[in-house]
Amino acid sequence: MGEEKGIKAEIIDLRTVFPYDIETVEKSVKKTGRVLITHEAPITAGVGAELAAKIHERCFLHLHAPVARVCGYDLPFPFIYEPVIYYIAKYLNSSICQIDSKYTMKCLS
Repeated sequence: MGEEKGIKAEIIDLRTVFPYDIETVEKSVKKTGRVLITHEAPITAGVGAELAAKIHERCFLHLHAPVARVCGYDLPFPFIYEPVIYYIAKYLNSSICQIDSKYTMKCLS
């Protein structure tokens, strides 16, 4: 599809979030001079941000353009363990808690 329009691209699928194969990414950046990072998580504080930072550290002089990211919207994620959060919120609503000067928790019913 891209070759019809004169676009050549390399696709690197990082199978793991950590450790990732930065050497392969570095070789591709040096070859192409451009990077587009995509993932499903929100763009802010995502894995793509860390990968972009690492690419800038190691390949800055080889980049012909800024690293681009196409990611999910910045939306709040639901809690994974909702019953635990509900229990904690219920407990905190039924108690008045304060931290004393020794950084220990004191809860008063």
